[in-house]
This record gives sequence, C-alpha cells and structure tokens, in this order.
Amino acid sequence: MATKILKLSTGEMILTDVDDDQQELSPYLLIRKPLAMIFDGKGIQLAMWCPFDLGEPVKISRSQIVGEGPAVEPLANEYRQKFGGIVTAPAGLVTPR
Repeated sequence: MATKILKLSTGEMILTDVDDDQQELSPYLLIRKPLAMIFDGKGIQLAMWCPFDLGEPVKISRSQIVGEGPAVEPLANEYRQKFGGIVTAPAGLVTPR
C-alpha cells in the first residue's frame, strides 16, 4: 500500500492509499480512503472526497487520471494520522535512551 497523489481530469487532486500490486492492464484503479486536497491560499486542506462511501475501496477509471505520484512525507504522515496508520519520524530525530 502506498500513499499517492492523483490528479484527475476534472482538476481535482486526491490523496489516497493505492495497492502497489494492482494490475496495470485493468481499466480501473482501486483507491482507499480518498481525501480531496483543497488549496486555500494558506496551505492545503484535506476533506473527504467521497463522504458517503462505506469504507470499501473506491473504483475509479484510469482514463480519468491525468497524473499520479508519491506523496511527500509530511503530507503522507498527515494522511496516516487521520486514518490511524504508522507515522514516519522526521530524519535526524533524537530520542531519549
């Protein structure tokens, strides 16, 4: 599972978990817990992209995806915090013994 940013043909940007082992030949991509990325002039706000889903993977057409890439670590950590995943410590963090 990888946290990625998807840019859709509608202009929307989605932060979501994507299974790494999905068949690339499939016309659909299964995404989990998608969040819409909203730029408000001060930063990025995250909002439920599909607020009425039942927690099941959401199937979107690959033809509607203009681009995709991995999320930068601070954004991926924010996503994981919202859904209870493992948060990666910043590089160089010193912990007490």
